[in-house]
Amino acid sequence: DEDQKHALEQITDHLRQHAYDLLIIAGDIFDRAVPSSESMRLFGRWLGELRSFAPALPIVIIAGNHDNGPRLAWAASLLDEAHVYLRGETDRVDEPIEVVGTGGDCAQVWALPFLMAGALDWDVSSQVEAMDEALRRIRLRWDSEKAQVLVAHCFVREGKVSDSERTLVGTATQIDPDVFAGFDYVALGHLHRPQKAGPNARYSGSIARYSFS
Repeated sequence: DEDQKHALEQITDHLRQHAYDLLIIAGDIFDRAVPSSESMRLFGRWLGELRSFAPALPIVIIAGNHDNGPRLAWAASLLDEAHVYLRGETDRVDEPIEVVGTGGDCAQVWALPFLMAGALDWDVSSQVEAMDEALRRIRLRWDSEKAQVLVAHCFVREGKVSDSERTLVGTATQIDPDVFAGFDYVALGHLHRPQKAGPNARYSGSIARYSFS
């Protein structure tokens, strides 16, 4: 818990010193579907601290494969009013989050939580097909006059893994980076190493190191 607190404090200090138009947290908010009470309090206090000095900063948060999406996002509609856009289920994947930058530029941000195969009310049989269907629905609604930002939690093919990840066997869950064509930026969660995942996509990596790898 102390290590987590220290990492979050470093992010807070950075945000105090730099003005950003958007903060993205691309999944695996917690390490398990039912996190500890202390972990939940720590995360809640941290968000509250951010709001104390950046009251208008949009924050987009999606559920990862470690999270319980519906449980995580139970207050999503309420948090929208505070510009904290928490997405844990797939019912709003084609609903854009509109962000206006300090320079007046507009962006549509699409929040796509981890797609568990078989958990969707779509006629798909794999995570790859689910991603294709989600992006198809998104592209039907995007405004080409605005920047397009995708937030997703997935395993992009040829990504570099580490010992601390919970990965699935086989390639049925691996996403081809070509599917992100047309997006100006894709912010990814899932793999713990900071790395690029194609020309317009990047994993930020975990905020702390969880294995020697």
